[in-house]
Amino acid sequence: MGNPIPSRLLSAPCRPGKSNVWEHTGVVIAICAVVLNILVTVIGGIWKLSRVELALRDAIDTSGREIDERIDEQGRRFGENIYAIREKIKEVELYIRDNYVQHESFYTVKDDLGSDIKQLGADLSKRLDRMEQIIINGRKD
Repeated sequence: MGNPIPSRLLSAPCRPGKSNVWEHTGVVIAICAVVLNILVTVIGGIWKLSRVELALRDAIDTSGREIDERIDEQGRRFGENIYAIREKIKEVELYIRDNYVQHESFYTVKDDLGSDIKQLGADLSKRLDRMEQIIINGRKD
């Protein structure tokens, strides 16, 4: 196999003002190689960035779901604690009602407090009436 470029073109002297086409072939090939290399690098970089972006989105979604699950779990635990406290308070109230307060003594205390409050209201009413009379009539020294 021979050289695909005829030797007369490679060795032919150039006319003044004219250049041989093959004279700059190496430079043209080098420039094309650099441009192609830059193009491949840019495309590869964009592809790699898109993969990183997808991985980041997946990581963000996963962590968001984990946080939501943790919040839900804490809410359930808190609700269970509140329910347990409410039940314990109810048990204590019922125990106190059944063991420490007798029905008869409760009603007796209630009636006594009611009569004391009525007496207090009557005393206050008398005192307010006297104060009104003093204010209306003026103070007598």
